[in-house]
Amino acid sequence: MKLFVFGHGYTAAALARRLRPQGWSVAATSRDAGRREELAGQGWTMADPADAEALAVALADADAVLVAAPPTISGCPALPALVPLLARSGAFPEWIGYLSTTGVNAIAGVSMSAGPALDLAIQAPDVYRAVGSYSGCAKTSDIPGATAVS
Repeated sequence: MKLFVFGHGYTAAALARRLRPQGWSVAATSRDAGRREELAGQGWTMADPADAEALAVALADADAVLVAAPPTISGCPALPALVPLLARSGAFPEWIGYLSTTGVNAIAGVSMSAGPALDLAIQAPDVYRAVGSYSGCAKTSDIPGATAVS
């Protein structure tokens, strides 16, 4: 199994330390060149988040993706960097998670909880800065939604 972490800070490092003894490989980003070099020396696959080619290599074959980088004034720094790479490679990680920081709320759902996650975000647009819906149908009570699931 392989975990890719966008934003390898304190919490993500703690998670990775627990997963590695269980056989997980870990790839991560860090803006700090010294930190990348240190972790690469310990067997981690490291990438500069500003280097799309290095990101593609680190992201390849990831079973799980954790976004742990804090948002900037423009929003989530991982989305514009990772989404095109995932789309281009045809990668479909089994799990994608967002480690939220104080003041940033995100909601996501998978399968039958994907639609309600969208509904909650629509009903409370001032609460959620990000929403994810994986294999979900946004609304099944209208004709297009009912047709999509029948």
